Amino acid sequence: MPKNKEMQNHIIGDNNTVAGRDVHIHYSSSSDLELTDSERWQYRNTLLKYRETLPELHKLLCHYAQLRFETAIFVELDDCQLKALFEYHQTLLIVSKKLHSSSQIGFIEHLRKLLKDLLKRRS
Repeated sequence: MPKNKEMQNHIIGDNNTVAGRDVHIHYSSSSDLELTDSERWQYRNTLLKYRETLPELHKLLCHYAQLRFETAIFVELDDCQLKALFEYHQTLLIVSKKLHSSSQIGFIEHLRKLLKDLLKRRS
């Protein structure tokens, strides 16, 4: 235990800090985790829109969902799982846009072919 009050405040801290670090814990409420019916529909609709236009991406999303959540049926996912799958989808789109914007279109086509081959092997 520190000998003087000033040193004790430095180590333990005031206002929810320990050694100068914030230790205030924020808990999310259940309403933050729950989606409305409209939000659920929007997430699923966005994830399913690639089924016809870019089937490789749809298969990749389904494969990811199957591995991570043990189901590839989007309506069976709970809200947290649906959000996680949507975030994975967003990450894939960001990577794709970065590759496209860096004028590596040939690379994207190569990546698409690799994904197709990978998905064929997994099936």
